[in-house]
Amino acid sequence: MIPTLKATPPTPEDRHRAVRALAAQARDADELRELLAMLDLTAGEGRAPVPVPVPARTRGPRKLTIAELTALITTEAGPCAP
Repeated sequence: MIPTLKATPPTPEDRHRAVRALAAQARDADELRELLAMLDLTAGEGRAPVPVPVPARTRGPRKLTIAELTALITTEAGPCAP
């Protein structure tokens, strides 16, 4: 018995790469249109995707000054008894 392969539909990235590869190899615009039609692709799928905005980086923790550290310790621990 021959095993059956399950075909998965191409991802948008696969379709994008296919259009770009066809565009690089086609002799002219007419040939490209014909090849795209054969593979059920569109020229728009060959355009670069819109970049996703990258969120601004936040600054990491900073070092406390002696005064800030002292205030933090005294407020958290309460007043120290002598």
